[in-house]
Amino acid sequence: MIKKIEFDNGLTAEQQAEVDAKYEEAMQIVKEKDIKLYQKMMSEVITYEKFMKIKELDDKDIKVNQYNQMNLF
Repeated sequence: MIKKIEFDNGLTAEQQAEVDAKYEEAMQIVKEKDIKLYQKMMSEVITYEKFMKIKELDDKDIKVNQYNQMNLF
């Protein structure tokens, strides 16, 4: 199930649809040219679950570093 994350990035629905289409087009080109790069990029795309985990940690003032480790101090 895909969950929609609501936030205002200042774009209209039409502008966002255009950005989404361009993103998908660019990712298709990357996939065709370099599948390993595409897989790496896709593994780093933030999911709803990752977003909520980060938001929850921010609310508790817990930071996650570049190695995906929590800094409790």
